[in-house]
Amino acid sequence: MSGIVPFTDNYTDHSTEAGYQFEFFCERCGNGYKAGFQASAIGMGSKVARGLGGLLGGGLGNVGYAGSELKDLTESKAKDQALRKAVEEMKPYFNQCHRCGDWVCKEICWNEEVGLCVNDAPKLEQEIAQMQSQAQI
Repeated sequence: MSGIVPFTDNYTDHSTEAGYQFEFFCERCGNGYKAGFQASAIGMGSKVARGLGGLLGGGLGNVGYAGSELKDLTESKAKDQALRKAVEEMKPYFNQCHRCGDWVCKEICWNEEVGLCVNDAPKLEQEIAQMQSQAQI
């Protein structure tokens, strides 16, 4: 996959020092799907080294802080890779409407019959049911 990562504005980053995790949202209804957690080997290693350094003192603590600096240097690339992986994991749950450009959930907000989101192409059976309900009232 190229350097382009879709889902630019409909996700929340739940990443921590231990690893990466992203939650993606439907731009219509707001339902969310959280991708699997991806551990960060550098983040976990530096955390363990800092913990041991705190207990044992000396050079081991410095190794933990050096690991944190290395993590900062590689953070952007590792996070981009983790985001790409999360996007691939979540793609089956979303479609992008070719009319309005919104990323919407397939389960509720996608009209499979016409290939557009329900804002641009409402589901006929739901519209008819709503009109019948209003007529009865």
